[in-house]
Amino acid sequence: MNLEKSQLASKNLHFLESVDSTNLELARRLDQAALPDLYALAAASQTKGQGRLGREWVSEPGSSLSLSVFFAAPELPELMPVVLAVAAARVVSLHAPEVSIKWPNDILISGRKVSGLLLQVAPGGVIAGIGVNIAIQRGAPETACALSEFGAASFDDVLSGLLMELGQLRARMAQSPADIAIELVEEYSKNCSTLNSRVRAQLPGGGEIVGLATGINATGHLVVQSDKRHELSAADVWHLRN
Repeated sequence: MNLEKSQLASKNLHFLESVDSTNLELARRLDQAALPDLYALAAASQTKGQGRLGREWVSEPGSSLSLSVFFAAPELPELMPVVLAVAAARVVSLHAPEVSIKWPNDILISGRKVSGLLLQVAPGGVIAGIGVNIAIQRGAPETACALSEFGAASFDDVLSGLLMELGQLRARMAQSPADIAIELVEEYSKNCSTLNSRVRAQLPGGGEIVGLATGINATGHLVVQSDKRHELSAADVWHLRN
């Protein structure tokens, strides 16, 4: 596969045609040796792609991009979901219209999921995983879509875009973390389709909250107003019809 643009975008890029999971493989490599900041592992397919809460992420050969990047001791660990979502949304926006972020970890095109994000704590830092549907996949759910539906988007174009965005955001985090934190939350909020929607949030420990999603706080938590103000760090969220 031609990865000329991506190899220029990152000197620490490693490519595999197939792997069980880029996040799992990157974690294994971290167990074996220290890895540099922004070490990146990309694959054209995964046999056991991971989503949130142990769910499967469909990643069929020739139709998807899977990328995992190691952030060594990031300055804003609590905002890494925001960093990842903003970077992915920016790149998808280059190839499709009506791109939005569904809190906490989905990138949508006209309400259909094109990309999923997964963060994992790792020794010395964080593993940031991004999956993007380049072409339509046979095993994908009906609520999914692909960049190919909106024009040509090569694997190399999308991968190089993600690597450049993540690298630039990483540099800014190191230079001025307070300033970039404010900018990232503002950009995320501007593009978040969850805000101003009635939502049902299923909490990790059980129970649920139904209310109006009113904002994203300074640490990237979703603010939901129901019987009282709730600030959610993690939850499965469904948008309800108003």
